[in-house]
Amino acid sequence: MVLSYMRRSPKAVAAVLGVAAVGAVLSVQYPLSARFPLGGDPPTFLYGARAMVEPGFLSEGESFSLLSSRYPLAVLFLAATKILPVSWPERFIWAMAIAHLVGVLVFLWGVARLVGYEEGLAGAVFWTASVGGVNATFNDGTLAQLISVPFFLLVIDAIRRRALVQGVLFTLLTSLTHPFTALFLACLLGTLFLVARRSILPSEDGRFIRRLVLPFAGVALVLVLLHRRLLALTAAGVLGDSTPPTVPELLGTNFGLVFLLALVGAPLLVARFRSDTLLQSLILALGVWAPVLTFNHRLGIAIAPERFQIYLGIVAALAAGAALPVLLRAAFPVRAARVLAGILLLAVPATGAWGHNARIFAAYEGPRQQAHMPPAERAGYVWIKEHLPKSAVLVTSSHRRTAWLSVLGDRRRYRAS
Repeated sequence: MVLSYMRRSPKAVAAVLGVAAVGAVLSVQYPLSARFPLGGDPPTFLYGARAMVEPGFLSEGESFSLLSSRYPLAVLFLAATKILPVSWPERFIWAMAIAHLVGVLVFLWGVARLVGYEEGLAGAVFWTASVGGVNATFNDGTLAQLISVPFFLLVIDAIRRRALVQGVLFTLLTSLTHPFTALFLACLLGTLFLVARRSILPSEDGRFIRRLVLPFAGVALVLVLLHRRLLALTAAGVLGDSTPPTVPELLGTNFGLVFLLALVGAPLLVARFRSDTLLQSLILALGVWAPVLTFNHRLGIAIAPERFQIYLGIVAALAAGAALPVLLRAAFPVRAARVLAGILLLAVPATGAWGHNARIFAAYEGPRQQAHMPPAERAGYVWIKEHLPKSAVLVTSSHRRTAWLSVLGDRRRYRAS
């Protein structure tokens, strides 16, 4: 869809390149603004990546297996960044940027195939702005989520095409990249499975969904058995103690315009697929499960609600992207006026996301920020690496900065309770 438009029109080429440029600018803002990864999860990712590609990294008695990681494909992706001529902490930051940009491009391609070229352009800009502007944990554990987004979008495209082999492949890749993306996908596929069981779908579509769900359910069962402890924590509701903003708070942010457009775009999408029960059911499932999971704490569940905001951003960007071209055509009969108005409207969340992220980066880079690692402290880890024997085990507190000991100091640590 996108390539065919680009072949037909130089203006389409310029539009696609413009959207890619917006995605690139917002993606590289992180590595250009931060000298060190933000948040507490990067050491976990980097420990696994180094264990995969550096013989002798693990101390005597240590072991690492991809099966022990909740994010095996994300660890492999990060391990591949060893080719970058920077330090491991900087590779994590650049891996975030690369995953963010790939997500933008796949979003553009996928939405263009699902809805249309103009809708894909608008939705891609909205989504790239949502990644930092809506998701409060963008710079923490979101690397695996960002990597899982293209796989998730490719599942949606496979369902659109009724492509069973590709659908099975991408559901498995999604499951092996991030458990919460797998949970979101499980909710969607479970809904489609129930719709198929009630004979609402045409018989061929029902068989397709059943064949798609069975392999996914098998892999999900294996992952549950491998990570029973994570499931226990989830059941206890202690995975995340922060809460997402309320609906009025979201509407008051720079991304508020996107949510307002999404309210218009959602019924347009449902009506657009009235002749395709499978896709209409999928759109409805997306519209229900994204807010339910994001605000699950309101239901008394409290399964890390802040971690689901990235999926709410996907659905909102999809619906808003579907609404914008329709509204512009209705308001501006002249094409030049439509283009100008569209650019101005797309600039609102994009520039707002840049400012939002800039404030976060500036705060973390400040010398009084306890989550930031000062150069002197980082030099201390280098001293440990160079002067203490490889067999040394250091007793530390359980803190996000001491977690860097295994990555920067190359020494085992014992966390005192």
